[in-house]
Amino acid sequence: MALLSLPKPLHLIALKLHAMKNPERLRQGKDLLDILNLVSLCQIGTEGQEFQGILDCYANEEIKNLVLRSIS
Repeated sequence: MALLSLPKPLHLIALKLHAMKNPERLRQGKDLLDILNLVSLCQIGTEGQEFQGILDCYANEEIKNLVLRSIS
C-alpha cells in the first residue's frame, strides 16, 4: 500500500495567500475564509514566527493586514 503525503496546513495557507494576490480571488473572499478555517481547525498560533514568516513571504501588505484583522 502506498503512503499518501499531505501538505502541512502552513503550506496550504501559503498557497492561499499567493492566490489572494489575484484581484478576482481577493474580491471573492473564499481564500480568506479557507485561511481562517485552517488557522482555527489546526490551532495555528498566528503570533508565531513560522506563521508570520509565511505572511511576510507570500502576502502583500494589503492581504497581510486583511488576514491579521480577520483573525483578531
